[in-house]
Amino acid sequence: MTTRTNSPLQMTKLLMASCLCTLAVGCGPSYTTVPVSGTVTVNGKPAANVWLQFELIENGVNAPRSTATTDDSGKFTLSLATEDGGVGAVPGEHVVRLAPKGEDNEAMEGPEADAPRKMRLPEEATGGKIKFTIPEEGTDSANFDF
Repeated sequence: MTTRTNSPLQMTKLLMASCLCTLAVGCGPSYTTVPVSGTVTVNGKPAANVWLQFELIENGVNAPRSTATTDDSGKFTLSLATEDGGVGAVPGEHVVRLAPKGEDNEAMEGPEADAPRKMRLPEEATGGKIKFTIPEEGTDSANFDF
């Protein structure tokens, strides 16, 4: 029967491998989400097919953006802009951007952005000047009237 001993180099490699595994597992998302919904209106009328983006502005928090598109009644429910698209947003203060969506269901960009449309949103809505604080318990009152 032979006894096998591990060399210091083998032990160092094993220790480094286990540390890397621990770091990889421990570096997942460190945020929680809450449900967020609301309504967008323009001149008191529901704004259909408006794209919204909420971006957390707190320093030191690595959190995904949340997005939504309004339905025909101007209502929306946020979901995470991630592959799994979980529902809601991270609580805290957010910059909110809105944009009318084009016929192809993409936010309007380029020359099409200047084309006449039935509905126009003010620069306040599209320029990232709106701030909205999402409470820890979420909200169904993320309402925007222009």
